[in-house]
Amino acid sequence: SETSIYQDLVCSVCLEIPIWNPVVSPCDHVFCRECYDEMVNCLNATTVPGAVRPAHICCPLDRKEIRSVTPMKGVLRRVWESIQVKCPYEGCAWRGTMGMYLDHASERCQAASAERKKNANANEEDDKEALAAQVMYLLTELKHMSEMCEIMAVSGEEQDRKICSLERENRKLKQQLSQLRPKKQQGGRGGEAGSRQQRRGGQQQAPPSSSPRASMPQPTVQETQASQEPTVDPYFDGNYAWTMNDLSEIVALVERNPTRKPSNVDRNKVFEAIRNLQGRWIRSGGLDPDLWIDQLEDVIDVCMSSSWFSANQNSRFEEMQDTLFDEYPI
Repeated sequence: SETSIYQDLVCSVCLEIPIWNPVVSPCDHVFCRECYDEMVNCLNATTVPGAVRPAHICCPLDRKEIRSVTPMKGVLRRVWESIQVKCPYEGCAWRGTMGMYLDHASERCQAASAERKKNANANEEDDKEALAAQVMYLLTELKHMSEMCEIMAVSGEEQDRKICSLERENRKLKQQLSQLRPKKQQGGRGGEAGSRQQRRGGQQQAPPSSSPRASMPQPTVQETQASQEPTVDPYFDGNYAWTMNDLSEIVALVERNPTRKPSNVDRNKVFEAIRNLQGRWIRSGGLDPDLWIDQLEDVIDVCMSSSWFSANQNSRFEEMQDTLFDEYPI
């Protein structure tokens, strides 16, 4: 009968006669193209943990595997095109066959055209809303990033202020330290200049008789011989390749044995190392004078106050000090 024929043309998924692009499975069941594509998408989107996803979809009617479908053709398509239908759009009174409906809906139906425009406008509005939401999100993120940048800038300015304050405190402490150092002769730079003048002239003044050392008991012969025996500095490894970062090591070496030079230390190599360090530092442009000039002065002061070096070397030490003060006056 005509009804049974139409039942064979019903989509196996939506149970309606396909309007657009009907397709047929290998088991001779009809599907809307949209319904078949949706079944394939659902199969590909299946992500059940532990489940084995089938390789192909199955027909809802006989559960046979469907690997592919073909467009409806031949006698079956002619029967499908001969089905009497009416336009589903409200306000349109058109009636005809399924084959004629395709041309009517795509070109002649004003109600279908209005519906398509309405759907297009709705989609455009949805796109605008989605775009507006994205713009608002980006503006919110931009505002958040701007606030973070302001916080970081304020934090950086606070750190700069702290660094400047610490530098000022450091300079004050250095000035106080220089005032607390033991004074030479009369004290200050004038006393230093006077002592240098005396050493350059080769006239070493004897200590006054009122000095406490004059009333001290003189060492015995055995004590004198013991004090003249060579010593060895166990902390010195014989490496004279010092850098500016090793100035404190030179000071410690001399201060451990101020009156007797250890036998494993070469005073000439120590002197040349100090002279080379000062020369390299001056040739470099005097980098960071607030840090290095005091340490170089300490090294020279310790060496001159020891008994390690000759009169000529002490005179050279004085010239090195004068160079420091002339090049980088405090």
